Amino acid sequence: MKISLNLLLEELDFNLDRPHNINPSFSRIEPYTLGCSDISGECLMVSALSEALLVPKKPNLFFLCVRDRMVDELETEEALEGIFIVRRNLDQRELFTVVNRIFLHFRDWVMQMQISVLDNHGVQHLLDLSESIIGNHITVLDSSFKLLAYTQHVETDDENLLQLMEQGYHSEETVERMRLHRRIEQYETADENDIIINDDLAISGYVTAKRVYKSHGEMRNYHFASVVMVCCNRSCTDGTVELFSMLLDNIKYYIDRERPVTTGNAPMETFFCELISKTLTNEAEAQKRASYLRIPYEGFFELFVLHFDDVINTPTGRFIREMSLKLPNAKVILYGSDILILNLSKTQDNIENAETHREHLSNIVGDQSGSCGISNVFLSLSEISPAYDQAKAAAVTGERLRRTHSDASGISFFFFEDIFMYYLVNHCAETAYELFSNSLAFRAIKTLARHDNNHGTKLLKLLSVYLGCERNATSTCNLMHMHRNTVIYHIGKIESLLNVKLDDEDIRLKLILGLKAFDVGLL
Repeated sequence: MKISLNLLLEELDFNLDRPHNINPSFSRIEPYTLGCSDISGECLMVSALSEALLVPKKPNLFFLCVRDRMVDELETEEALEGIFIVRRNLDQRELFTVVNRIFLHFRDWVMQMQISVLDNHGVQHLLDLSESIIGNHITVLDSSFKLLAYTQHVETDDENLLQLMEQGYHSEETVERMRLHRRIEQYETADENDIIINDDLAISGYVTAKRVYKSHGEMRNYHFASVVMVCCNRSCTDGTVELFSMLLDNIKYYIDRERPVTTGNAPMETFFCELISKTLTNEAEAQKRASYLRIPYEGFFELFVLHFDDVINTPTGRFIREMSLKLPNAKVILYGSDILILNLSKTQDNIENAETHREHLSNIVGDQSGSCGISNVFLSLSEISPAYDQAKAAAVTGERLRRTHSDASGISFFFFEDIFMYYLVNHCAETAYELFSNSLAFRAIKTLARHDNNHGTKLLKLLSVYLGCERNATSTCNLMHMHRNTVIYHIGKIESLLNVKLDDEDIRLKLILGLKAFDVGLL
């Protein structure tokens, strides 16, 4: 670990007697003793100025001094080279004590972060350790701008951050502003060794610093993690950025260790990535490449898209290897931040009854939380792109369902056909929520929910069960544990409250859509 001179001075709030244009870094700090010969550029010596002037000049030899003599002709530019004089009324022992205390404080922080990484405590723990050191608000996001971790005890008044913490992801409006001000372009073109500073205040009311981490594979370059510091409490100085960089170095350990660059089968990954992105459109070429990879081009296929809640701390590479061994009839690749499993079979019966795939996946990922979307069965690899869209839609919509019902443990599986109605209302509402906000579908469900809340009733649940039972009062009373006459009475009350008749199929369809919207947390 090395700490720069500027960071030390910034933490100490010390100014120097004379300006300097270099910023050396040091791995240790020691008091200078007369005749000391073990001096290296790794060490910052602390002494009185009169002692430092007597030491023969060496490259990369630096002293931090207190002034103990009057300025005279001996203090030339050459003589003062490598000597930094603090403008404080201290003796050299006091100076060493305060500088060394800061140095040890940082060293202890770095050591705690390294131990955290070795014990695999996760990125959130690194942020917890860094809150009091850095002081600014820091978020970790995946490629969909979903919040993975953040500094939970650092207060901020930034509206974007408050909305991000409340919703768990950046809103479409915020992403659009990021696109307008070319922030998305920064994510796409950034070198992951660079820290990007944005001081135009176009997105946030504060200066921000960020680093983007990417997975680099042939035919794909999707960033899967970004770390953003919003300088809401501490100015964006060289010292602040240096502390941020020290945190990033430890976050990178997780990325390098848990997210391998390749899964060991680059040709197959490239082939599927080209098919999904529709950059490979020549069917004859696609069939030939499939044969080279010993993958049937036609048959019965089913695509799984497995997305994890905690992208960074998920050992994706290990999961892919285990899945490839456990699922011999499937092809497993990494696509962006998701795992794709192509299940293939010669008969439709086999693929539709392949519950062993889901059992194996659940056993492999263990307690790792996430959602798995499953496409409809398709008959040719030329159809894999829409199948991917189906599976991804099922995973995303299923995740909303899972979180709405507070079921965030383990992997939940969602078939596209089962999730279709939820996806439909979710997609429409996200596209134009205000268009539907006062529709019967939404207004009626809000009315019943408000009535239940005010009167302690269960009219919303009763309506859902009643419509699910095709308006069969006997089946409804059995499921609701109510008397049949009570069911009929309350259904009449629902019709009266909503001013509708449930024998109208259009009315029933709208109410079913409203119930689906309620289930995914839109109402």
